[in-house]
Amino acid sequence: MGSSHSSQKKVRVVHLLGSATSAYYEGVSTTLAVGCEQAAQDEETLGKYEFLYAVVHPEGPTWSFPKALDEKSRKAAPRVPHEVGLKTLADLNADVCVPHMFCY
Repeated sequence: MGSSHSSQKKVRVVHLLGSATSAYYEGVSTTLAVGCEQAAQDEETLGKYEFLYAVVHPEGPTWSFPKALDEKSRKAAPRVPHEVGLKTLADLNADVCVPHMFCY
C-alpha cells in the first residue's frame, strides 16, 4: 500500500551552524551549511523534510534563526542572547539536528 508524501508529516530538521568563539569558524560552518541547503532542494527532499536554521554567533555568543541561509535572510534574522537562543532551539520541536559546527 503506497502513501503520499503530502499526507505525511514532514520531518523537522534543524541545521545548527556557526561558532560561539570564532568568526572564522562561523564562516566555514556557514559555507558548508549553505552548500548542504542548496544540495537539498529537489522535490522529493522538500516533500519529506522541513528545514529550520539555528546560527550561533561569537559575539556574546548570540543566536539567530533565519528562514533560509541566503545572505539576505541571515542578515535580516534578529540576534538573541544565548539563553533565549537555547530556549528557541528547544521550542523548534525538531525531530533531528544536523550540526555544521567546528570546535578548536
